[in-house]
Amino acid sequence: MKYLREYLTCDYIILRSIYTNGEKYALMTYRDPIGPNFCKHRDSAMKSGDRVNAALICDCALWDIEVRKAADFHREMVVDQFSREYKFPVAELEKVSS
Repeated sequence: MKYLREYLTCDYIILRSIYTNGEKYALMTYRDPIGPNFCKHRDSAMKSGDRVNAALICDCALWDIEVRKAADFHREMVVDQFSREYKFPVAELEKVSS
């Protein structure tokens, strides 16, 4: 979350599971119709710690990674990142997002 202040044009930043070309994270940007909804849920999760919204944006990021067939992200590590950022135990996050 700390990187969002540096990259104001992106919607979220996901740490890569496998670094390529020295890139440790990916800037995620979503267009309509996903973008406004993603940002609404992200903002709510960041401001209030709402777990349902945290699970929704985690699901969206995982969906995006799967659709792109991005091999440099591992599901477990992405879920762990969201778990740490929102202080939401991984087991509970996976229950809510499945």
